[in-house]
Amino acid sequence: MKRKLTNMVWDYTYGSNQDFNTAWRPVKVVVRDVLKMQPVSRKTWTDTFEAIYTMVVSNEEFPKLAYERIQIILEAHVKECARRLERSPAGKLLNDYYDIWKSYDDAHQHLQALFSLLNSKLCSGNDETDGSNFNDGNFMDIQKLALNLWMTEVLKPDLANKIVRLLLDAIIEGRRDLLSNQKLFVMQTIIQSISRVNESMAKNDEESKFYKETFGNPFLERLKDHYRWEASKMLQELSISQYIEKVLAKLDEENKWIAIIIPNFPTDYVKDVFIEHFIQTNSMDQILSEGVRMIEEERADDLVNFNKILKEILQREAHNNDSETTTLSPLISAFQNHVQKKAMESVVTLEGEDAHIQYFENLLLIHDKYTALIQETLEFNSLFNNALQKAFQFVSSQKLASRKSGDPAELCAKYCDTLLRMSNSSDSDMDRKIDRCQIVLQYIYEMDAFLKFYARLLAKRLLLQTSESIEREERMLTMLDKFSGFGGTDMLKKMLVDVKVSNDLNAEFDHSSLNVSKFDFSVKVLQSSAWPLPHVDVPVISLPREIECVISQFTSFYTGKFKAHKIQWHFPISKCVIKLNYLHDKQYLVSMDAYHLAVLMLFEYTDKLFFGEIKHYVPLPDKTLKLNIGALVEKQILTCDTDVIGDESQLNLNLKFSHKATRIKITNHKDRIIPEERAETNRSVDNDRNCYLQAAIIRVMKARKTLSYKDIVSEVLAQTKGKFPLHMSNFKVVIDTLVDKYYIELLPETQDVYKYIA
Repeated sequence: MKRKLTNMVWDYTYGSNQDFNTAWRPVKVVVRDVLKMQPVSRKTWTDTFEAIYTMVVSNEEFPKLAYERIQIILEAHVKECARRLERSPAGKLLNDYYDIWKSYDDAHQHLQALFSLLNSKLCSGNDETDGSNFNDGNFMDIQKLALNLWMTEVLKPDLANKIVRLLLDAIIEGRRDLLSNQKLFVMQTIIQSISRVNESMAKNDEESKFYKETFGNPFLERLKDHYRWEASKMLQELSISQYIEKVLAKLDEENKWIAIIIPNFPTDYVKDVFIEHFIQTNSMDQILSEGVRMIEEERADDLVNFNKILKEILQREAHNNDSETTTLSPLISAFQNHVQKKAMESVVTLEGEDAHIQYFENLLLIHDKYTALIQETLEFNSLFNNALQKAFQFVSSQKLASRKSGDPAELCAKYCDTLLRMSNSSDSDMDRKIDRCQIVLQYIYEMDAFLKFYARLLAKRLLLQTSESIEREERMLTMLDKFSGFGGTDMLKKMLVDVKVSNDLNAEFDHSSLNVSKFDFSVKVLQSSAWPLPHVDVPVISLPREIECVISQFTSFYTGKFKAHKIQWHFPISKCVIKLNYLHDKQYLVSMDAYHLAVLMLFEYTDKLFFGEIKHYVPLPDKTLKLNIGALVEKQILTCDTDVIGDESQLNLNLKFSHKATRIKITNHKDRIIPEERAETNRSVDNDRNCYLQAAIIRVMKARKTLSYKDIVSEVLAQTKGKFPLHMSNFKVVIDTLVDKYYIELLPETQDVYKYIA
């Protein structure tokens, strides 16, 4: 006859010698009914809880005996569950496992609550009755005991493997069926049971490998096979662009699916397997080849998806501590070569007067284009930014096909000159252009040569008063400080200081008693060491008496103010404005330099002169004199009876001169760099480099005393890096020069070892 627990009445009074079997009998009935999910009344549950309490506190041996009896009951129950599952057919195994596990899971959680005092007694040893005898690691709370028995009896390798195989079939190949037939919760619960067992392992053990070995590893292996097969199929059916698009969609789908079916499974593992088989193992070469074509054809839409693939590859390689350049180096090289090619095509054939403008603006356009491509489609990927920089560094080191236009350093200097000369551009537009200059200037290969050309053009802007403003000149120099290195712009800044000081001197001279001139007069007082002016003897020429007088007055003013300073007038770079009074119909204001004025003043009392006569009164070299006369002839103020000015040429004052403008400027194009100046600047650059190399070699040899030629080159290369290119032919000449100067010597017993001579 079935016993009804609801009618049981317990009335035990336990003593220290109470028989345990008598005390345990009613508790055992409740434990078995809970495991079988039989109903237990509230009163019976309360009485059982009180009986366990009395049992635990009455005798120190009872907790241990109770634990052993519970273990026997649980073990028997779990073995019965295992036998039922082993008899279950494959088609029902997962559902049967789900039902049995759910009942068992609920039961052992109820038992955990029922035996909470016993758990405390055995596992903590902190009760008022000494329980330290049982706190030796051989006992675990009821819930952990239940999960441990489930692992050892139910999830044995054979049965666990069978369950996991069916589970993986459903997860990987039957996911639609799972979602449509509401089997998802069953799968989640089964996976959770394995995870729960794993978590129940003793905390003092290393991280349990049960879940990983039972489910995690088989799941990943099965996933690899599935991904390998699916990737191969997609590659056969789709183009690479379509394949990339499909893979990205599938990656997102897989992440969401795994998060649903296995909420606590590390998604990084799944993602790693996905990337390996869909991208790196089966299709990496094809994807990279297509990426190269995307870059060469500049297919922005495809590159957006391609960038997402790149990010996944880089993240995986960073996680695996692989080298970034191992996989993507062909693609990065292709991008760099493509940018180099486009940039070179845009500048290499430039020539003409505006070649410097086209050079600079074409490079800006190319840089903007590919910077935008990186920002919009490659999301500021640092590898592509580095490739862009290397491409522009290469382009800035290449000579143009037409050497007449100048080298890149000269072209950049001329563009800055064009930008800083007087223009009609608005202030905001001009400031924006100056700021954008640094985009190209940061890549200049020969910064020392650039600064030399820039200094010449700056001097001409300041002396000929064609600079837009001193403030903008200072703005440009501040920007150049970033690229020119320490002290690179010091001389240029001194030139601006000289101009400011000269303005103050002119204001002071205007208010002094020495100034009695009746026309505007200003002087630029320059430090000879700071300005790139030719150090030659200036010929004495005749100027109008009024000008000679004010020159003498300013000389007296300056020498009186700075007694230790010596002043020397430099007429070739002077400038004046005169009015042509010999024409009756119209008056003209003509801007010219002192040499033009000296020639023109000879026609004040005559209308014609031969070249020889002019040469007698204006004692300039023939080439310089012909250049200045030619400028007057070009403006038709003078006429010449021969096509080419020569010794027998006759120059005539053009009494019928006419011009549509009333203000005329005569120039020898000295505000531009002419071939002679280019050659002189290049020579100056070479001399400075040789001096720098000599100083660098001496520093190295003084510190190291004895070095081989190869080691000297290595040491000096480190010092010159980023300053200027080091040519080995020049380096050998510098070494020989230092040997001749007795700074170093070649050791006789060697062929390439040098010694410093103190």
